[in-house]
Amino acid sequence: MNQRVLLIGGYGNFGTLIAGRLAREQTLGLIVAGRSEANARALARQLNVEWAQVDIFSDLDSQLTSLRPSILIHTSGPFQEQRYEVAEACIRNGVHYLDLADGRAFVAGGRRPSQSHLVAVD
Repeated sequence: MNQRVLLIGGYGNFGTLIAGRLAREQTLGLIVAGRSEANARALARQLNVEWAQVDIFSDLDSQLTSLRPSILIHTSGPFQEQRYEVAEACIRNGVHYLDLADGRAFVAGGRRPSQSHLVAVD
């Protein structure tokens, strides 16, 4: 396996679709994650991948250190009600970050690339 992908919100609507597709990639090690251990475990068992209980509001740095993902996909919105803790934790831990934010204000509110390597794609 070349890359470990941590899919936060992996058992939600969009997360399940993404998980199903990524689980077929032989070069990826997928970790379905979210606050619900039961939901993450159930989908991971169905897809034959790893699972983890991850709360983005509780010591995400140590969770990233423990799980060692190279990529984090954040699907647990709504993003308009969040700040940038997940992206910032990824920056601190050298993890590539993707999200499904659909709110222009959230996307545009991130730090500029020259400050932190966060890039907003419109």
